[in-house]
Amino acid sequence: PSQCFNFHRMKPLLDELQSCYHDKYRWYGVVYVCTWITIQGALYKYIVFQTVILAVTLAHCLVQPYKKKWLYMCDTCLLLDLLFLSALLSDQNQDIPQMK
Repeated sequence: PSQCFNFHRMKPLLDELQSCYHDKYRWYGVVYVCTWITIQGALYKYIVFQTVILAVTLAHCLVQPYKKKWLYMCDTCLLLDLLFLSALLSDQNQDIPQMK
């Protein structure tokens, strides 16, 4: 095997980053990365952006991956705030500004 990158050294770091999730939902952190890639991957209109954020918020409420209840509340509030702000700023003819 290649000695270029040793994944066994990453295990403590990954365990710490995923420790806020229930054991069967340790994969849930990828949902946020995939959402970001989906939104940034193409020029979407605000309605598609809002639909993706709403779907992630609903999935978050249904799955409830966190061990502590206050994490649910914070995460849900942040997602709903993002949804609310995008609704306020939406315009039928504008695309979501892309990060450079």
